[in-house]
Amino acid sequence: MSKISTALKLSLVEQLDSRATPERVKEQIRGALSRGDITLRDIERFTTFKSSTISQVLNDKYEGDTAKLDAALVRYWMNYVAKHSILETRAAAEIHTLLKWAHKKQRIAIIVGDNGRGKTTAVQAYHALHPDDTAYITIDATSRLLEFFEALAKALKIENHMNGPASFRKETIIRALQRREKPLMIIIDEADEIKPRILSSVRTIWGDNEGRCAIVLVGTGKLEQVLERERDLRYMDTRISLRLRVSELEDSDAIMLIKRYPTSLERAEMRDLVNWANRSSRNRGGIRALSNLMANAYDLMQSKEETEITPDMIEQAKGYM
Repeated sequence: MSKISTALKLSLVEQLDSRATPERVKEQIRGALSRGDITLRDIERFTTFKSSTISQVLNDKYEGDTAKLDAALVRYWMNYVAKHSILETRAAAEIHTLLKWAHKKQRIAIIVGDNGRGKTTAVQAYHALHPDDTAYITIDATSRLLEFFEALAKALKIENHMNGPASFRKETIIRALQRREKPLMIIIDEADEIKPRILSSVRTIWGDNEGRCAIVLVGTGKLEQVLERERDLRYMDTRISLRLRVSELEDSDAIMLIKRYPTSLERAEMRDLVNWANRSSRNRGGIRALSNLMANAYDLMQSKEETEITPDMIEQAKGYM
């Protein structure tokens, strides 16, 4: 089965102050529950308290002593924020700037970089902030043209009109794009796996001279090679007016990520971690590898009932990757 999916819901962007009171944490948890980011069952699995008890405490209806559950809720929330909040790296800021410009000017843009550099997280975050005006589609090597059209039709809310051959469906999508008051931006992730036939249709949907929408292709350096190698795609390559290459993880961004966690690491030890992440083949390296490493170390810290991540925990966490 081919993989074409919509973006993850990333409505959580706040950072947790380590001095936050249980009352403030409960307010944040209530907000996450109302948005659908988490469920009471998620909290129950982490804290081992029953969902009904958690609900009563969150709604100030529990009549017993809440000290232990309050402490458990704070631990849960710190863990959740550390693993799910969005890190505003320089690369993410550059990606968002390009997306805004491409969207405004209805351009074709390309974002390339090695795996683990944060490209997917950044474009998913942009889609989450603009769900009505962006379509986020993930491609793999088995994705078919009709599935691509179905994903676009869903974003345009025209699924009921998608009948007939591929050519008719493509024309239906083009007419829907022309009727929109505000242009749609189509973000195609893992585009280096896209079939030439789909890419050719993407160019047709965009238009010949003036774009009907914005198109953003996201992938590795292989994507540039595909565009240059395939004869039918060379014309599309000439229509790409915005290009961004995401570089390796920078010290400042990596240290910012590490400092999101309670840690006793010295600055030199943090720099060693940055070098490890940029060299690592685990989780495909970069910010993804570092993020997963710190999350594993944080889990170890909690299992040991400690208050800071130590160098020994970091080394132990590397063994789990």
